[in-house]
Amino acid sequence: MCAAAGRPVPLGCWRCMAPWPADAPRSSFLVTERPVLPSPRSPEEPTLPPLPAELPPQQQGVVASLGHALDGLLDALDGGRNMKVHVVAGLLVAMVGSGIQLKISEQVALLLSVGLVIAAEAFNTALEAVVDLATREIHEKARLAKDVAASAVLVLSVLSAVVLSAVVVAEWPLILQSGSRIGLQVAAGVPLAACAALLLRRYPRPAALDAVWVGVGCLLLLLLATWSASAPFTALAVALFVACAATARRRRSRRLQSSVR
Repeated sequence: MCAAAGRPVPLGCWRCMAPWPADAPRSSFLVTERPVLPSPRSPEEPTLPPLPAELPPQQQGVVASLGHALDGLLDALDGGRNMKVHVVAGLLVAMVGSGIQLKISEQVALLLSVGLVIAAEAFNTALEAVVDLATREIHEKARLAKDVAASAVLVLSVLSAVVLSAVVVAEWPLILQSGSRIGLQVAAGVPLAACAALLLRRYPRPAALDAVWVGVGCLLLLLLATWSASAPFTALAVALFVACAATARRRRSRRLQSSVR
């Protein structure tokens, strides 16, 4: 007899797990399956939002792909604290590069260093988003993936600092001779980097304040372009500051859309 059900023990009884009687015919026993019970959900466990019935159509073409790539860059710049640091540091490197007449090899090395660090940080942000999407639990593999990606950014950042130091040491006599030009670069470059950092900072503020910082940054860029010694570094400074301004504008438009909803 089944101790839990009070009837002859079926084959594979999940209530009492009694053995099959050796002298009993097989036809007198039923084969039962253990019912599948729903797993209880704790009230603290978050519930995922339902997927939409139809996903919005994605635009195709080279222009649309470029737009998606720019959206991803702005998202990484808006959400990542380290990305903000790298962009502001890239602005400062652009100020140094545009202040003195560097060799072509030195310009290429500095430009590649800035670009590789920003690209590695963007990849790190994307990998973190994929890991968070795959699992919400603390897992050793997830920690390993995030730490290894962050270590790649760290290696490139240290290498970029070494390259910048090597260029400064190699061109130190030229830097001493260009004291007035360097002073102008510092006087305009530091406020420009401050405007970019303020635009990237996330806190409630009026739109007029962002407009003031964008206007001041554009004025400083115009001043830098008049005495710049390197057009590529001036273009780099313009591109990074435009990215900061676009990030602030995109964040504000999203807040307005969420408030309307």
